[in-house]
Amino acid sequence: MRRRLSRKDVANSILGLSRDLSFVAGTDGYFRYLSDHWAPLTGQPLAEIYDNPMTAVVYAEDANATWGAFFKLSAGETLSNFTNRIRGKNGPPRWVQWNALMDADGKRVYAIGHDISDARELLQRSMMFDAAVTSAVDAILTIDEFGTIKTANPAAEKLFGFATREILGRNIKMLMPSPYREQHDGYLSNYLTTGNKRIIGIGRQVRAQRRDGTTFPISLAVSESRIGSERVFTGIIRDISEVEKADRLKSEFISTVSHELRTPLTSIRGSLGLIAGGVLGDIPSEAEEMLKIAVNNSDRLVRLVNDLLDIEKIEAGTIELSLKPVDLQATVERSLAENRSYADAHGTWFNFVSLPKKVVVRGDEDRLLQVIANLLSNAAKYSPAGKSVDLTIAESQEGWFTLFVRDHGPGISPEFEPRVFARFAQADSSATRRVGGTGLGLSISKAIIDRLGGRIGFDRSVSPGARFYVSLPPMTEMLSSVRMPRLSRQMGMAAGDSNETARILHIEDDSSNRRIVSEALKNIASVDFAATISAAKKYLVQNSYDVLLLDLALPDGRGETLLPEVSELPVIIFSANDAPAEVQDRVAGAFVKSRDSVDSLVDLIQEILGRLAER
Repeated sequence: MRRRLSRKDVANSILGLSRDLSFVAGTDGYFRYLSDHWAPLTGQPLAEIYDNPMTAVVYAEDANATWGAFFKLSAGETLSNFTNRIRGKNGPPRWVQWNALMDADGKRVYAIGHDISDARELLQRSMMFDAAVTSAVDAILTIDEFGTIKTANPAAEKLFGFATREILGRNIKMLMPSPYREQHDGYLSNYLTTGNKRIIGIGRQVRAQRRDGTTFPISLAVSESRIGSERVFTGIIRDISEVEKADRLKSEFISTVSHELRTPLTSIRGSLGLIAGGVLGDIPSEAEEMLKIAVNNSDRLVRLVNDLLDIEKIEAGTIELSLKPVDLQATVERSLAENRSYADAHGTWFNFVSLPKKVVVRGDEDRLLQVIANLLSNAAKYSPAGKSVDLTIAESQEGWFTLFVRDHGPGISPEFEPRVFARFAQADSSATRRVGGTGLGLSISKAIIDRLGGRIGFDRSVSPGARFYVSLPPMTEMLSSVRMPRLSRQMGMAAGDSNETARILHIEDDSSNRRIVSEALKNIASVDFAATISAAKKYLVQNSYDVLLLDLALPDGRGETLLPEVSELPVIIFSANDAPAEVQDRVAGAFVKSRDSVDSLVDLIQEILGRLAER
């Protein structure tokens, strides 16, 4: 005879088949039955859980709420979606959602629970993410692969002036001015087809457009993700109007400081140089030592000011470079000549060995001279007296040319190696005070070489001493070192008449610099001076000149605005700031006050006048 199953047997069988947690408890709250899923969840064998109250496996802070729910069941209520935490021997507690009821005879509680820990964590993460996006200061937009706006946060509403409902479902192009608006679809299509990235994962600065039509600069970072099979692009947008304004003010400040510092420094150094050179007559012996001190300290001040201004320009991104073919050997030899007295003062000398062929690299000659001078001065300062500084040029298999500069000093300590090219880096403060320097030269040199597309570093294997190198890509053709326009011989010296005195117009508002240039050129040419652009135009109408010497910052405007009116005249820039690259390409030469010597300026003028005399 078959035994009829009791309600208890039926209930337990059903609970046992469930994939979720299940249990049966008596009215005293102690377990009577547990499904097999309890063991892996709690990390305890079932035997250890049986004959314990329900709260024995409940997280302590949830025990009171669990007893409260059980008492409601005992009173005949049905429990639905009650949540508590089940603790285990190992790992964090697990969140379980329960549904339970009391048996009809009022003696047993039947319960089924579902582990919702993972879902709860995902929900919490989603809520945290939503809160972060909602409260973000930056605008955050998502679009699909067709450019349709899918989501926008409150910051986007504030930034663009549109309510979210007004832009959802519309193309992102509505927030772009020309030419970005017209280019966007093509860019997105090109990326989806080829995978070539211009913004995604890279970021860039572009312009955006508000509801009222005004445009403003933004920093845009775009990332790509997938939600199911859908491709989604998320853009984080930051208004950089204030940053751009600050950069502009900083550039203007640097320009002003350059003019106000370099102009008087040029006058001071030029005056001292003329006096020391005997241009104004013999110097009393008792004044020679004082004059030498003044010259040395003015040179030191000039180097400091130039280094500080160059660092500021590098930070502001306004340093000007003009990439041209440069004869590296000739540039090194020029730098050696300019720095020979520095080596003499430190009891060392330069030994240069080059390749047996012309070495032409892509670079900026003036900036390369600055880099080489930094390497030479460092090598001379740290070399022992009586030891040479060795320079060599080598060619790599890839066709690049490398200049090596080696000294025989103490070398670079392993501790200092990571900071060699850092700003204000000093291997040893006491040594630095002994030999002088700001710790800026190598940092500036690295910034210049990086901008030129080259490489700069040092060789760790050399001992004793240190060996620095500068590598630059080759260039097969070399332009003339002086960019002279074709001259109309109606100006200045007649062809073949080299005895006629050359005439130069110097446009400069600083009287001290006018005096220095006048003294330097008095045996070479006749010089007229104009302090303004308007005055210069009158001189140009009244007279013919062979060379125009031009300052850029003048009381009534920018000096380069004169260039279209003197297109047949050799022009040399002599200013407190670097001439823009497009200006350098239109003139015979460009010099920076205090950074370039008056002697270099005079040399170029003589070269130009010599060429004119040959025509």
